[in-house]
Amino acid sequence: MLIFSRELALTNYAIYKISSLSKNEIDNILCSDYLDEEGETKEYDSVYSPNVQNFLVGHFTTIILVGISNNFLKKFLEDCFKDDVNIIGDEEVLYKCPCCGYLTLSTRGEYEVCRVCMWEDDGRSENDIERISSVNHSSIKDYRDKHRMLLEPENIPYKKGD
Repeated sequence: MLIFSRELALTNYAIYKISSLSKNEIDNILCSDYLDEEGETKEYDSVYSPNVQNFLVGHFTTIILVGISNNFLKKFLEDCFKDDVNIIGDEEVLYKCPCCGYLTLSTRGEYEVCRVCMWEDDGRSENDIERISSVNHSSIKDYRDKHRMLLEPENIPYKKGD
């Protein structure tokens, strides 16, 4: 059995995700997020330079992959290493999206966008499904119906809320 810290498991998954990006996708991330202290885009010679690579791994592990479940990481690593895996470390505490029910939100009612269904959380209850959300231009009920077919639970790396 292989034992990974949660941080190391996320790093492995981040490297996998980064390696599957096109140069254009990497350039887009760097243009919007690789910034200096004044908020200006940092210059870089190559996306393969150590500073850029370290930034990308850190960006993915601390921003892009927040909330990925240990169970998803375990399955990913078991596929990679063809061995049983145990992950040590707690998942982030996240709130349930009122639309899809997955634990993806760092706060409630702060207009954060769900990483699974892309519902913008305006603070309404998951039981308030008929009223139109001005920011989403839809009710939760209509949005769920419209996007239900796009959600394949076996491919969603987040935990479902209770």
